[in-house]
Amino acid sequence: MAMKRDWANLDSLALNMILEKLIEPIDHIWFGSVCKNWHSIANLNHQYDHQFRGNILPMLMIPIENSPEKRSLYSVLANRVYPFELTMLYKERCCGSSYGWLATIDEEFVITWVNPFKDVAPIILPWIDIYNEHKNYPEFNVHKVTLSADPISSPNDYMVAAIYTTCGCLAFMKAGQEFWTYIDDTHHR
Repeated sequence: MAMKRDWANLDSLALNMILEKLIEPIDHIWFGSVCKNWHSIANLNHQYDHQFRGNILPMLMIPIENSPEKRSLYSVLANRVYPFELTMLYKERCCGSSYGWLATIDEEFVITWVNPFKDVAPIILPWIDIYNEHKNYPEFNVHKVTLSADPISSPNDYMVAAIYTTCGCLAFMKAGQEFWTYIDDTHHR
């Protein structure tokens, strides 16, 4: 005689293990539509993800064929290219991403944050003072830029940090500041 399974009342640990394997957001929605118990587990898991993980899917910006200024997004976990186009100016280089924002740097060492997913104005930061011998090559200077919080949800309470030069120096600035604070000040005197 076959044993009848009660799929609606599976243990929450088992359901959470299943949810961790689902990559696409639509799969989470389908999972939650099975029954009330699965829906409540999916909601709790979703709240946990947003509270502790922030970014669910790591993405890479990749060039689109035959277009030096167009980029699309590639999901590492889903192994898929998303039909999204972002236009980058030819002289700019992406040097960071946080909270859906992309940081680009131009040849004048001006860092600009843009959010291609929201209709918000870009954040243009003051130029960063590069003092080394590679001053003519921005790609050698600002290695990484990051945000401490999302400027949309915390417009007056975020910081920007930058790792720059071949020496790996650090500079930061608070929201609304018009200058960088350099951690290693010896080279700026």
